[in-house]
Amino acid sequence: MNSFGNNFGLLFILSAAGYVLSFGNQLVASYHFGTSPSLDAYWALFAAANLLSFYVQPLREALVPPVFSAASKDLGHASALFSAGLVLQLILASLSLSMLLVAPADMLNWVGVDKAEPLSLLWGFIPYFFLFALAETCNGLLLSFNRAIYQATARVL
Repeated sequence: MNSFGNNFGLLFILSAAGYVLSFGNQLVASYHFGTSPSLDAYWALFAAANLLSFYVQPLREALVPPVFSAASKDLGHASALFSAGLVLQLILASLSLSMLLVAPADMLNWVGVDKAEPLSLLWGFIPYFFLFALAETCNGLLLSFNRAIYQATARVL
């Protein structure tokens, strides 16, 4: 029971830290953009990035069980399977990102993003596509190996 209490306590703290950091992120975005068309553009791009990343969850759910099963028999095979899944995630992330980058300027202007601006908000979303896919896949794998503390720490980071 003590192990449960320790794990719960640590997971509770990590979860609370994640929510505090998320709240801080919201405050920084609100401070930086204020109530403005720029903030609306940020939220529109965030929603578009999430829509274009719809494949992450199903691929993670399809990849993690076979990797977990293979790990008990042959770590080399499990590693190769996991690597193949990550490569597929990165290919799909590249395709999704490409769709956003080649979106017509008129459509992006409609949500307040100036595609021609040198440091456009659009370019800030490039890492999101790759990091989201990587983080979700790795977090699913960590949970399958009963590494909830590592998973929660990774989410905070």
